[in-house]
Amino acid sequence: PRSFFRSRLETRTATAVLGNLKEHYPKAFKEMVLSNRVGRSTGDPNRPYLNDNIVFWFLQDAGLLRAAADGGEEEVGSNPGNVNAVSILERLQAADQYLAVQPI
Repeated sequence: PRSFFRSRLETRTATAVLGNLKEHYPKAFKEMVLSNRVGRSTGDPNRPYLNDNIVFWFLQDAGLLRAAADGGEEEVGSNPGNVNAVSILERLQAADQYLAVQPI
């Protein structure tokens, strides 16, 4: 992807969040076509669709990955990317619920 992360933990966390979102909202995503790029940038999908890059940029710009990565050392035998992804998904769900009842 065009996104670069500060650490492997951020990369694993972002990938876990993306996988979960794609699993729960498959119709929200458009596939990224990379085979015909030949020097051109990958275009973003038309609204309201998402792709991997948009999710990665959002997670970075919102500071969600930084907060997850600053959570501490990785434990041997665990997958902290998945643990952090659950926390991020819970925060996204809470934000969605809050915004859903706000006046436009």
